[in-house]
Amino acid sequence: MKTFFLASTPLHALISLSMMRGPFQDCDNTLALINRPGTGRLDLFAEALNTIKPPGISVLQIPRIKNGGLGPGRALLRHISEITRELSPSLIAAGNDRRPEFYAAVRGCGSAKRVYIDDGLYSYVPNYGIRGTVRQDLFRSVRRLWCGLTTERPSLTGGSVAIEEAYILMPERAHAGLSGKIVHALQAEWFADPWVTRTCAAAVASVGVDVEVCRSIGLLVVLPHSHVLAAYPELRLQIEALASAHADKGALVAIKAHPGSDVELHEQLRLPDRNTLTIPKALPVEALAPLLSGTLVVGALTSALLFLALLSDRIRVRSLTLPARSGHQSQADDQIQDIYGAMGIQAFTGEM
Repeated sequence: MKTFFLASTPLHALISLSMMRGPFQDCDNTLALINRPGTGRLDLFAEALNTIKPPGISVLQIPRIKNGGLGPGRALLRHISEITRELSPSLIAAGNDRRPEFYAAVRGCGSAKRVYIDDGLYSYVPNYGIRGTVRQDLFRSVRRLWCGLTTERPSLTGGSVAIEEAYILMPERAHAGLSGKIVHALQAEWFADPWVTRTCAAAVASVGVDVEVCRSIGLLVVLPHSHVLAAYPELRLQIEALASAHADKGALVAIKAHPGSDVELHEQLRLPDRNTLTIPKALPVEALAPLLSGTLVVGALTSALLFLALLSDRIRVRSLTLPARSGHQSQADDQIQDIYGAMGIQAFTGEM
């Protein structure tokens, strides 16, 4: 059996790798990574895989489609279709069923089973940034002209008609878009496979972070997007106080910025001038999970907490709540806190 996993984020790549060591370990697996914007380098997991070279897995790098006119975009999508047509996989898996690359892959092999893999919090709560119905219809028409193929733009991630099955953390908490589909639970032992652990360690080392130093991290702060910190100064002050308190006690404090933030870390918050380790934002924080022991992990509005809680029973994972306000952000925070609770992640109460 052949599989084709299409990853547009490092989280998708990590989940894909775990599934290749779980239910699809006896398959001929291909991992296609959509290149990150603004970088000319391979995905960190791809770099690690090129070093480890595990049998049964091929890695492809696919350039990200740019707004450079009809020709380049259509040519790239035709290339993706040609790849799957030649590969003829039995399964096509993706963590984003809004991307045209997914539909290009399906066009190349319409007989393949189409699977959604967990995209984090958006597998359980609505994405408030999705366009309304009228704007979606207009967007779909423009995209069809631009891409040369029919795509969907589901209001709930994984909720497209194209998706038949799903692999997510909590099937029982899946949003309505996944109802009626076959939904499987991701298993912690897939991620704990020694080969996946080695791949994570290699990815960490590739960004210049000492793997052994990671084992002594006392506090890991996983930041929300920079616009959230800007909108909630109370949250920023809480994080600064927490980091300083741990650093003052001699604990190593690691700070991980949100990968989508374009504001420099020192502009987002004031960090302790000692006992502080900055984790490059290009590194998916989930890759640290096998390396941590006795670490307190705190964060807000981030999918990383869900996967860190799943991937390691040697750490404490706590969520930071936003100050009460009205609007979509607070509504989303309430829903997210509920999802955290389902994973056993308690709200942070000031414990050291």
